[in-house]
Amino acid sequence: MPDDVIVGYLRRLDGTDDNAVRQLVLAMRNFADAKRLVLTMVFVEQEPGVTSTLGTMTRYCLRHGIRQVVVPSALHLNRLPGLAALSRELLAQSIGGQVWIATGGEDA
Repeated sequence: MPDDVIVGYLRRLDGTDDNAVRQLVLAMRNFADAKRLVLTMVFVEQEPGVTSTLGTMTRYCLRHGIRQVVVPSALHLNRLPGLAALSRELLAQSIGGQVWIATGGEDA
């Protein structure tokens, strides 16, 4: 895959309806556009406490050489800030790349 490819990941947190999911995807797309990256796919975790889609996305990234992931906010990695930071670091290590936060002022 080209270096400018990025995939997205989000969890349907409590209270996240279909419209909110569309807005989160749009936020990730706008972030990717601003960074001159191409958002090719978004993986959506349907239940807040489940991470099976995260594993699927990680394997997809490894299989296709994708080294960049964007999430709407750190909450989509974990509800606890310390664990969200650790999850971000571990995901970046797993894909050999970078995990971006699309909103909330948290950059690379």
